[in-house]
Amino acid sequence: MSFAPGSYRSSLPDVQRVFWRTRLTRMRCSLDFSGDAAKGASLFKTRCAQCHTVGVGEPHKVGPNLNGLFGRKTGLSEGYSYSAANVNKGIVWEEQTLFEYLENPKKYIPGTKMAFAGLKKDKDRNDLITYLKESVRHISSKSCSRPLILFSFRALQCA
Repeated sequence: MSFAPGSYRSSLPDVQRVFWRTRLTRMRCSLDFSGDAAKGASLFKTRCAQCHTVGVGEPHKVGPNLNGLFGRKTGLSEGYSYSAANVNKGIVWEEQTLFEYLENPKKYIPGTKMAFAGLKKDKDRNDLITYLKESVRHISSKSCSRPLILFSFRALQCA
């Protein structure tokens, strides 16, 4: 077995690689994003409100207004100047992508302007996402070009 960087992956037999890939996919699909919206509101106020707003028609601050966040591609909030890294990432903000992003924004989108270290605790991220889902539920037609489909990841069943 070679210990060169990345070589441990190639040393696994195909059957084991498929097993772990399948296992990790099932784990991601079974994540429960239910949290406490009140605790999320408190987190937003202390950690996010300095740079972001959530209300319809509220202005951008240092960071963009988050209204219409779910279902929108990165870097597309009208009237806000995003970094090239954020625009080029090209992901759609959903519960899972936001959960991963909030853990370490600079690692998830290298080159982002967001000067936030992240939320390391899963519970804090779940609480914040729950608050955001409730706060930014109503999307104006200007902030998102495609319809928002709300659903719960708890209902998602992975084969």
